[in-house]
Amino acid sequence: MRNVDGLPDFRGVSFKGLSAELRYVLLHRSAGQPIQITATVEPEWSTATDSGQRSAGFAATFRAIADVASADRRLYGAVNLVFAPEGGRILGQAWRNSAAVSAAAALSYRLTEPLMLGLEADYARAYGNVGLQIFDGQALYLGPTFHYQFSPKVDLSAAFLVQASVGRSDLDDFPRQMAKLRLEIDF
Repeated sequence: MRNVDGLPDFRGVSFKGLSAELRYVLLHRSAGQPIQITATVEPEWSTATDSGQRSAGFAATFRAIADVASADRRLYGAVNLVFAPEGGRILGQAWRNSAAVSAAAALSYRLTEPLMLGLEADYARAYGNVGLQIFDGQALYLGPTFHYQFSPKVDLSAAFLVQASVGRSDLDDFPRQMAKLRLEIDF
């Protein structure tokens, strides 16, 4: 990276940090129970910013996921609630804390046995502290989703979301568009 305003020049490779995702299914979907509820936590430790600057950072994403399937398993709905506190600093600078909360809802329809298409809406709020007292901004995203089940243990999902106006577009705290791509392999 060279000649970017506000960022030091950087060339090389750097160790970014470590993260993990832990999941626990609180309520399993079954023939008589169409709803499944899952809780996840994703702790993260980082040693470099996206621009390559040395830093120290800690974050965690807490997620509650509820999803429901129709009796014929062709229509699926899901709601995700997220709380994501984080703290960090670029070495030599002051420590900064922030947090984000969000809610997402999606509805998908199974076109063929392995293929599902749908729509998603995400609403997110950014805060300048972990206690959620300093409001920074908000964004609403809307867009299509895709899911393909290669086998019982391998699936691919994707979404492309565009920020819709909530009063005005908040491009300071949130990107204009988001693309999500996830390959999941169970073992």
